[in-house]
Amino acid sequence: MSAASAAPAPSSAATPFWATSRGVHLIAGLYFLIFAVIAITLHSSLGADDAAENYNVQSLAISYTPRNPPLYDWILFLLQRVLGTGPAGFAVLNYGAICACVLVFYRVARRVIGDPRLQALATFAFSLLWDIGHEAHRILTHSNLMIVAIAATVLILLHLAERATLWRYALLGIVMALGVLSKFGYLAFIGTALPAALIVPAYRRVLIDRRILVTLVIAAVPLAVFYALTLSLNQSIVGEVAGYISVGRDASFGGRLIALGRAYFGYIIPLVPVALAVFFIRPKRANREPSPGQSDFRRFAFYQLAFGTLVAVVWILVLGSTQVKPRYFHALLLMTPVFLFCVVELFVWTRRQTMIFLGLAIFSASAIIVEQAGPRFLPSEALCGQCRPSTPYAQLGPLVEARLGPAPTLVTSIRTAAGFMRAAVPGARIVVLVDSPYRPPPRPTDTCALIWDEDTQAEGARRIASAVAANPGEIEDIVVPWFQPWLSVQRTTRWHMLRLDPGSELCR
Repeated sequence: MSAASAAPAPSSAATPFWATSRGVHLIAGLYFLIFAVIAITLHSSLGADDAAENYNVQSLAISYTPRNPPLYDWILFLLQRVLGTGPAGFAVLNYGAICACVLVFYRVARRVIGDPRLQALATFAFSLLWDIGHEAHRILTHSNLMIVAIAATVLILLHLAERATLWRYALLGIVMALGVLSKFGYLAFIGTALPAALIVPAYRRVLIDRRILVTLVIAAVPLAVFYALTLSLNQSIVGEVAGYISVGRDASFGGRLIALGRAYFGYIIPLVPVALAVFFIRPKRANREPSPGQSDFRRFAFYQLAFGTLVAVVWILVLGSTQVKPRYFHALLLMTPVFLFCVVELFVWTRRQTMIFLGLAIFSASAIIVEQAGPRFLPSEALCGQCRPSTPYAQLGPLVEARLGPAPTLVTSIRTAAGFMRAAVPGARIVVLVDSPYRPPPRPTDTCALIWDEDTQAEGARRIASAVAANPGEIEDIVVPWFQPWLSVQRTTRWHMLRLDPGSELCR
């Protein structure tokens, strides 16, 4: 029996447009399109995480860093062949991935929530998860692919629980392989979803079916090949990930507790407080019973979130890692919006409550749109600090090309600086002074220069000073004004450029 048939849905005439399938797809599409347009047209620089990946994808490689798998970089490499090295490729990949995740979860919601209005709100609720509604515009890359894989895994599991076929088991294996290749955090989701599924009989039958071997083989083969290839590159994925998980182990118990609360609650705000305030102030149990399929999913989601919470507690309080950020909880708590509205449906709720929640989601999205677009017109230090997306790299690019030609070799301090510069000078080969697992392959060049700005970080600044001392010459300053139609006092950024011998060690 399909979970969607659990409760009689309102007639199409009673369903508002925003809650129809067409409405949800249109709203989600417009939401991400607006942010993509802002990123492409109103930002003159990349985000920090985007810039680090922009440095990596100067060539196609098996692995760029042991910490993250390469699927994101492979896709970005292909996109940049068409869209260039600037923000367009990142906007298409990042917003396309998050939109896909949200709409896949909408398909999940349609199967496990009876009322179309709650299905829609469960989808729009993802904008109230801070790391999707806000942080995704600023710092997320590999995680955006991982959450698509998580959503697809949940949907396929639902399909398998309804009707198990060999094709669906094979598809689950493909999604699992892509999930691991998108981000290793996907394994944490599998580690919490597996015991949750084993508790629920409908899902347990899926896992103990012998056809699950097809899933495991299809997932294991490409992952084994990838792992073997990384070993040939002398990259220790296990060692790198283990070291990253245990960062910050010297903190006291109180410090660990604070780190747990900051990361855990930082992930679920403002969604959970808003949902509790709107729907659960004085809840009254509804006089209707969910279908078996809805009950099964609600139990599965509850256990998965509970196990995710347990993992977080052990990770931080027992293992002692305190360098944990809210975005790491994508792998553990991503099903929160759908689960919340599965629970809402168990209680009496009104049209007024749905409109209040919808209004708060619209208000939050609108405020973030203003925040993303505003610095381009008013890049004040008081308003947005360094205002990284508005730093005038786009204006710097033509000035560098005028001095060095369209295809120079540029030496920068760190990966993020290299990524910013590559977006500005698309034909350049960029290398970094600070050690990095990836270095672009050498190529002949007639011009090479060391270039840095006033905000170079400490380790990068030390390497820059050493390079300047070893390569004496005239340092040219390039002062670039910011685009700032609403700011009265002109803001500028000063870059320093030292020409180097193209055959020197730094330029190779």
